[in-house]
Amino acid sequence: MVNYSSRTGEISKCSIYKNYQRLVHNCKISQNDLALCILKMLDIDDCKLILALDRTNWMYGKQYVNLLILSVCVLGCAIPIYWTELDGRGNSNTERRKELLARFITNTNCSIIYSVKKSL
Repeated sequence: MVNYSSRTGEISKCSIYKNYQRLVHNCKISQNDLALCILKMLDIDDCKLILALDRTNWMYGKQYVNLLILSVCVLGCAIPIYWTELDGRGNSNTERRKELLARFITNTNCSIIYSVKKSL
């Protein structure tokens, strides 16, 4: 397991992103287990977390995909750990954002959140 927190100057953002892509590709794991795995791999238990909340949407064939995503920010890179599908093409509302944050806090037992940003 790689401890990214001790190698900040050695690892490119692209490399970190590719590692996480390989981790989740065709993997049958719950969001909760995936989030815990990612946080454990990052070895940031005692760090103040910076989280990013962002909405993204695109067309997949003829279907709209609209997601609200909660990411943990590490070394200038936002790594998605929780997401929820939104109805239609509109923006998320405050309740949906609060639900996603509550899910993160409940399932990770996180006690130190430094800030939550709209996006990175």
